[in-house]
Amino acid sequence: MIVFEERIEQLIGQVPLIETFKTHFYWGNGSKDVNLYLTLSDQPYPFVFLTTGQETSKGNFKETRRNCKFIIACQEEITDKINTQRMLDSYRNVLNPLADYMIEIFDTSSISRLNNGYKLQRIPNYSDKTGENYAIAKWDVILLEVDLSINDNCLNNIQWQ
Repeated sequence: MIVFEERIEQLIGQVPLIETFKTHFYWGNGSKDVNLYLTLSDQPYPFVFLTTGQETSKGNFKETRRNCKFIIACQEEITDKINTQRMLDSYRNVLNPLADYMIEIFDTSSISRLNNGYKLQRIPNYSDKTGENYAIAKWDVILLEVDLSINDNCLNNIQWQ
């Protein structure tokens, strides 16, 4: 059986350093899982969080498909920063390059394939004090939604340009 989260973790593990930081991967059901991860991690940023979802297979069990929602986050403690400054600091330097790497790796790796492109949304100051986005930290994020197929091939090393 293909374990989707394990395969995604392998892919994210090949993403180059972002401003000298390794990208971390975690997955779960929502804010409770994210907050647990944040409290247990020394340097959790930037991180990619995959929300839980349902996988389908056509019967040969060598490939599985899933509609994925990724939260790509970096910490931003200054909540009153204007969006043009956030674009320069959080998005240009960290989040946009990380989203680009993820889209490229999903579409070109030996174990994954993007089906029907992607949807991307930039949300500055994403976390709030209540509701579905509740988090113990303040973030700028990119929400990346993809219909992704994962197979059981060996993962080849990605050669980044």
